[in-house]
Amino acid sequence: MTIHTFEVTCTVPGDEYYFIQEKLKNADPSKWAKASNGMSYWGISDKGILIKMFITRKKDYFTYNIIYRISARRVIDNDDFVGLFDTDNYEELEKEVDSLLHYKCKMLPTLKECKMRRIDFCINAELDNQEQVKAYIKTMKRANVPNHLQLYETYDKKAKRTKPMKDDFTVYNDHYVAISIYNKQRQMIKEQKGKNKTIFPKSEIKKAENVVRMEIRCMEGKVSELKKKYKLKSINDFMNASTEIGDYLFRYYLSRICNDGKICTLSGALKRIEMGEYKPENAELLKEFIEYSNHFRSAAKAISMYKKCMNKKVFNRMLWMLTNIDTSYVTATTEVVKLFDYGYIPTPLELYEEWCD
Repeated sequence: MTIHTFEVTCTVPGDEYYFIQEKLKNADPSKWAKASNGMSYWGISDKGILIKMFITRKKDYFTYNIIYRISARRVIDNDDFVGLFDTDNYEELEKEVDSLLHYKCKMLPTLKECKMRRIDFCINAELDNQEQVKAYIKTMKRANVPNHLQLYETYDKKAKRTKPMKDDFTVYNDHYVAISIYNKQRQMIKEQKGKNKTIFPKSEIKKAENVVRMEIRCMEGKVSELKKKYKLKSINDFMNASTEIGDYLFRYYLSRICNDGKICTLSGALKRIEMGEYKPENAELLKEFIEYSNHFRSAAKAISMYKKCMNKKVFNRMLWMLTNIDTSYVTATTEVVKLFDYGYIPTPLELYEEWCD
């Protein structure tokens, strides 16, 4: 399984905490900043590691915490901003991270002393060109929002309201999980232009041209759940089980964003329903649902509407009938379909299965 970023945390004694803090400040006076109850240190961020230190006040005492945010691929190859890290190589990564940390301060905890706090499972799926990538994201923005998640939106100053991201489809639950399908090149270009400028080499931006990044970010709540489910005690345990965990997560969430079945234009989906040989009343029900999904440009809105006015058992049977005739509830425009060979637009799950290895 491939990952991008993971975060680990460790609690240390107060005297060690202050010693480490002073050591890092003195080592790189311009590469740290005061933060709420602590500090951030980016003295080895060029090698993929960001360090945060903070104090938490408990009822009768304080805890002293250190977090490492590790961009795993960049630890191994500092200039690789697009590639992902194969967890099969974790032993090599662990040695390199510990070496970098101890070079700055020998009292910094090793990875074996830390606990997993967050992990981002990622797949880079490559299409034929940037136009296809843009069209794919445009189509995914019509997809479903799984139960207990919400669509991520940002505030648009011109429109004076929140709006979904243009090059990104993200659904999330705070402190638990976020699932994103996005245009990797556009994301890098936006960061390049942002306030906190990240300088990406032109070769890396070019390398991202055809990449659709699919990412499942597991935050503390989800990590805690996964630890119990898979009986994980250490970071090494997590990495050893990551292929099984990542595969489960991608299949679970991607199948709920798009159901199994071909993504068609509205007319194409209606024809497939007609050919399905369902009873006239069932065919009309499916057609109406697909027409609403297309009208709203959002399967999520159509599904939400139908759930409010339809018996759960009947609704689930309707979704099953679509899957049974290999038809997605996500529709694409004619212009988008024309960009893909033979008009075939893979579902996110199909992309995952093609590129997960």
